[in-house]
Amino acid sequence: MTTMRVILTRAIRMTRALPMGDTPEAEQMDAALEDAQSFYLYFPIRTLKPVLVDANYTAKENERVVNTSGSPITVTLPETITEDGSERAVQNGALVEVAGTSTERYIYVSELAAWKELTGLTLTSEQPFGPTHDGDVAAMIAARIAGPVFQRSAPDDVMALANAGRTAIRAAFRQKYVPTFDRALLRPEDLSMET
Repeated sequence: MTTMRVILTRAIRMTRALPMGDTPEAEQMDAALEDAQSFYLYFPIRTLKPVLVDANYTAKENERVVNTSGSPITVTLPETITEDGSERAVQNGALVEVAGTSTERYIYVSELAAWKELTGLTLTSEQPFGPTHDGDVAAMIAARIAGPVFQRSAPDDVMALANAGRTAIRAAFRQKYVPTFDRALLRPEDLSMET
């Protein structure tokens, strides 16, 4: 797996603020890591269902689990999802947020068949979206840090790569929702179309 140090070094080089072979300064890496942390927490935006718990709990996809007990509890991230009596794999891009004395957010990456933490990233942390998206993430972070960190506009090719990366990541982590309807809200003619 690729570490955040490698991704951020690549992103800083993509801004063209550093010549090839130069090592980014510690302040530049810290600023890039701070921006990357914000990027990971807010990029895969979806509504999370709030669940209040006061004991150990196994989360489901796209839940915000809030510990109301005042004591530490264990929240287990799901390995499979059971719906209508059958099991299926966790959806790529599913989120679980655990809130208590601190907040932790996780994303399921099917390429890795694992939950990856999006909070508390360090330079030695693995890039959470999986190796397929290393270039996408580097380009998106480069586009974000060019102005605030290096006081320069992001190059046009980097902006194009960042836009393509955003599209690729959103497509990869898009959730499938099956709409459900209350039969009482349907018109009689809608019911007659059921087979």
